[in-house]
Amino acid sequence: MKRNFILMFLVMFSSIFAAKFNLVSFKEVPRDFKAQMEPVVDDNQNYCSVIKVETDMIEDISLKQKTFKKEKLGNGSFYFYVSSTEQKITCKADGFEQFTLKVPASGLNSGSVYYLRLDTIKEVKLILNVSPNPDRIILNNQVFTTRNISILPGKYRLEIEKSGYENIDEEIVVGNQNSSFNYSLSKSQPSSIVASPSQEISEENTRNSENNSLILNRFGIIFEILSVEMFESTLTINMTITSTKDDRSLSLLHYYTKYYTRMFDNFGNEYQPNRLSLANNSKTGTVRNDIIQNIKTPATLIFNNVNRNISKVSLFDLGVETDNLDLFRVKFRDLQIKKID
Repeated sequence: MKRNFILMFLVMFSSIFAAKFNLVSFKEVPRDFKAQMEPVVDDNQNYCSVIKVETDMIEDISLKQKTFKKEKLGNGSFYFYVSSTEQKITCKADGFEQFTLKVPASGLNSGSVYYLRLDTIKEVKLILNVSPNPDRIILNNQVFTTRNISILPGKYRLEIEKSGYENIDEEIVVGNQNSSFNYSLSKSQPSSIVASPSQEISEENTRNSENNSLILNRFGIIFEILSVEMFESTLTINMTITSTKDDRSLSLLHYYTKYYTRMFDNFGNEYQPNRLSLANNSKTGTVRNDIIQNIKTPATLIFNNVNRNISKVSLFDLGVETDNLDLFRVKFRDLQIKKID
């Protein structure tokens, strides 16, 4: 089934998919007495828990949480002493997406060792042979200017567009080896149909994109960034959301599995919004509101305790759920910040 979506925010890189960690195992190891034989206390003078991290990578790895002691055992194997009050364990490494694991509801035990085993998923080459040359190639809402792409294995929504030709819109599966796909575009048939309201909005989006507006269309919903402002340590993203297909209900997700809303600064720090507003509905959690067709509905996301020294928002992931139970993230990159004195 072919669809015609418009994506106005271009990504100029051939690789945007960093390598990932994959969880293999996390468990307490009662017979490992490392924490008891070499005890370390946290800031509250309580004995630390020890996380033994093993990966199949040889590079260094670190934790986002405060580490009171780190000991390297070998390539890709480390002991980390952390406070037993930590609710999450986040692993970081150059070239990899951060991996976050929620600890059990009962929490970590002081003076105990936990084994965390991670495998790594690395990029492969995806080559798209398209005839004639396309205007743009879109993978999971990211636009590419090259047909030789570094990408992680997995399922992707692929869109290929060229003026005067039928669009390609399908799901592809990229395996663990370098892959190539071949496509031949077919010329589109002339149409005398009068432009619908949704088509008129699409034309407006094209004009806005020429003025460097940040606009994305997904499932007939247009997301437009109006401004990114920062006062002291509070960052505010102002945007509008417009439905081009009927009235509908829409949620901005505060936390929902992997689709929760978040943003990363240019230092790699991750933040979740402290407040989400959609029209006149404002909440500290997921916010839901009806969106009226062709009406630009205002939305605001507020992030507190943001590093004051950041220069831009490197990645803004907006988690969305529609009344059709479509779950997805709208991604914007390299958003410039206006700092308010």
